[in-house]
Amino acid sequence: MLLPHNQETYLKVCATLDKTCKCAIIQATGTGKSYLTMQLLEKRDPRASVLYVVPNHAISLSISMSPEFDWSRVTFLTYTALTLLDDVSFYVSRFGCVVLDELHHANAPQWGKAVCKVMHCGVPVLGLTATPRCG
Repeated sequence: MLLPHNQETYLKVCATLDKTCKCAIIQATGTGKSYLTMQLLEKRDPRASVLYVVPNHAISLSISMSPEFDWSRVTFLTYTALTLLDDVSFYVSRFGCVVLDELHHANAPQWGKAVCKVMHCGVPVLGLTATPRCG
């Protein structure tokens, strides 16, 4: 169950994803971005596989410990690992959705090219950040 402030966000994100297949959630730390994301993944396509890109493994471990969600269909990958893929577009196209956690890091020089390929591969992309600008 989402808190009231995230119910409104949920509806806006769904509408944006339906229209553009891309959306960023910019909310302060601790306001429920992870729960909002879980709700979106459960309700929009509960069988789709998800690529969840994170800056480091500690974040994926923390997220995946949430018992409220079935993480069996989620593949976690770091931004660094994303840059090491031979064919980012081919790899990403296997998934039904991509989540870019800590999205403000996506324009970093070493990660930006790979993220750009993710954004143009035709898979819905949801970005999450509490910091809308890097630096």
